[in-house]
Amino acid sequence: MEEMINKLLTWPVMIYLLIITFAFFVPEMWFQHQCRKKAKRRQLAGLPADNLMNVTETLSQTRFEAQVQSLVFILAVIVAPFMIGMFLLGDDSNRKEQRDGLALAFAGMLIWSLTTGTDVAKAFLGGLSFRTLVAFRKPIQVGDRVTLQEHSGKVLSIGTFFVMLQTENDDLVSIPTHGLWSSVLISANAGERYSLCVMDFYLASFATQAQRQQAEDIIWDAIQASPYLEVSQPMQIYMSQMPLAIQLTAKAYVASTYNEFLFKSDVTTAFLNHAAENDLPLSHFQKQK
Repeated sequence: MEEMINKLLTWPVMIYLLIITFAFFVPEMWFQHQCRKKAKRRQLAGLPADNLMNVTETLSQTRFEAQVQSLVFILAVIVAPFMIGMFLLGDDSNRKEQRDGLALAFAGMLIWSLTTGTDVAKAFLGGLSFRTLVAFRKPIQVGDRVTLQEHSGKVLSIGTFFVMLQTENDDLVSIPTHGLWSSVLISANAGERYSLCVMDFYLASFATQAQRQQAEDIIWDAIQASPYLEVSQPMQIYMSQMPLAIQLTAKAYVASTYNEFLFKSDVTTAFLNHAAENDLPLSHFQKQK
């Protein structure tokens, strides 16, 4: 054991560990610094800190960061010990001991990183892998309105350690990136600015044919009149009979996914106002989720 410790306490091993330490933290710190500089420039120019209209540019930056971090990690853990070993060629006992120590450090680091590393190492590796997946397969993107681990909101950033969401109430939620491998990822707009909006309305089960037609017409007109409607996408309304109500389900696309609640409010307000003015019988039934 003492001989192994002596082999590890050599300058090549110390340099190798120092390189790995830098590989873990320097790229992430650099990208954060660049983001702060960009936000400051936008603030000085009177612009918001983030640019909601340029999701493609943000996704491209995320892909670039993932590629750089993957490359740096591979170079630090795998390539660096072989490069250091090139300076240790020779047959004297001192260099042989240094090569043995470097080989032990490399094997230990590889096993530690892939199996029983610290929580930080596991989070880094899992998060880095997830960022790489996002960069190439795009299950979610910056700017998407998503549901992750029962939290819904807009994706602000996809980092190595955390995915940042902004909820409807402007709360910031940090979700550990490495844990998303085993989670269901739900994206409402999948990189598009618009998304499908589904709205349910309930008439009393005894509503007449004329009243059902009135309800359908007012919902249709309210959808078309809303400034939040994405007119390039189809819309439809259909009815279904339920034990205690007649359900009308409207499906339409909202132009900006973040305005879904305003879109629903427009249509619902128009429907309720018409129901009150024309004595449409509404049902108090609510569909169980």
